[in-house]
Amino acid sequence: MSATLSRLPTVTLSNSYFSGFWSTDGSDLFIRTSDKMELKVHKVILEMASEVFESMIFLASSQTSRHRSAADSQKGGLPLITVEDDSATFCALMNHIYRVVRFPISDEKKFSSVLDLAYKYKVKMVIQDLKDQLFQSGWITTTHPILMYILAIRHNMYDVMKEVYPRILSLDLTTQNMSQRLTNDERCRESG
Repeated sequence: MSATLSRLPTVTLSNSYFSGFWSTDGSDLFIRTSDKMELKVHKVILEMASEVFESMIFLASSQTSRHRSAADSQKGGLPLITVEDDSATFCALMNHIYRVVRFPISDEKKFSSVLDLAYKYKVKMVIQDLKDQLFQSGWITTTHPILMYILAIRHNMYDVMKEVYPRILSLDLTTQNMSQRLTNDERCRESG
């Protein structure tokens, strides 16, 4: 495993190019994020991971040959796809798709953003990985049950709803307790 990790590229943010924690050897596609970072990826891996990526790649390949100038749809001879998502969240999604190194997401906002992106692009294996992480974390039962319930409702994750609902029912929602809870949440936001 350490030999594999030593061959992986390091993060490079020069010239608006990002090389994640996955190998870019043999990559055959660029993805440009909303903040103008360009990621080198492999079509076949993305096509296997998601029907949405498969459609995007098909459209990019057919548009390369007609209706667009080469400058708009290619970079260095490779197809280029532009997405409306930021590089930090998109790279986190790619790290889960490539599965070279898994980084648990410890921030609930980033977790929510990556899960939203996984649902947007219908990346089932990442959705399952993140749900597994959610059940293993204390977010459902201890620290963020309401936020996790909202997330579960947004994505129709009935198993998460079933797990978190009893915790929500047991919360002390008295005015005094909620005021204290809001004050603590505000402090956390200011420090984070």
